[in-house]
Amino acid sequence: MDHQSIAAVSRGFAPIVLAEIEGVRRHLAADLAALVERVSALEKMAPVKGEKGDKGDVGRDGIDGKDGMPGPQGEKGEKGDKGDPGLDGAPGAAGPAGERGDPGLQGEKGSDGLNGKDGAPGEMGPPGPAGPRGEDGRDGLAGRDGLPGVQGEKGRDGVDGKDGKDGLGIDDVTEETSEDDRELVRRYWRDGQIVKEFRSRSAAMLYRGTWRSKPYCKGDVVTHGGSSFVALVDTVAKPEVSPDWQLAVKRGHHGKDGKDGKNGERGPPGRDGKNHWDT
Repeated sequence: MDHQSIAAVSRGFAPIVLAEIEGVRRHLAADLAALVERVSALEKMAPVKGEKGDKGDVGRDGIDGKDGMPGPQGEKGEKGDKGDPGLDGAPGAAGPAGERGDPGLQGEKGSDGLNGKDGAPGEMGPPGPAGPRGEDGRDGLAGRDGLPGVQGEKGRDGVDGKDGKDGLGIDDVTEETSEDDRELVRRYWRDGQIVKEFRSRSAAMLYRGTWRSKPYCKGDVVTHGGSSFVALVDTVAKPEVSPDWQLAVKRGHHGKDGKDGKNGERGPPGRDGKNHWDT
């Protein structure tokens, strides 16, 4: 059963429950009024003091009765002779209620009682006035994505864009190497002007001859002292004594002297000489 069904059943039982409660209330009110009237009459009665009678026989002990209400304070009598202790008599009837005394001291706070049962739901009252605006709550968690919407109508075609600039062709590109053959320079031209220029540096080994005291680039190869060295970084240092150079080819030892060769063929005869006196 859902909450709406439960609420409907509760509204159906509410008039019956309220009628029963009203009947019990009226009945209790009538009984309480009669009890109050009786107590009020008892409070108005004055106690009557009778003559002292003869001492009766001792009766059997009766069953203890319930404690009666305390009677009013009587007048103080004359002091009599001390008599023999008598047996406990049966409890007397309850005397009329005495005058109400002064309020007693505040007693200690008692322990909390058990929670009572929930009462029957009452009728819905009129709406109350609007309360003050509360503080804004925290943002809730993001909800799930909704279902896809209906396809909208096709929009109008946009305005044609402006024509772009002419592109560069193969004839507009030139390539050349730098003076040290280390860089490939690619340039893009338009109307005799350089539009773009790209440089790519190579670390390939290039032979630079015998080492001299000048700057060398990474990848340069030189000979020094009969050996070949490759530059690992751009450097001005001297091979063999600097870690900037890597030994590539080590010089070899001197070979043994070779054997004498065979006599060559006889050469052609020379021209006749002239005496100095023939001139």
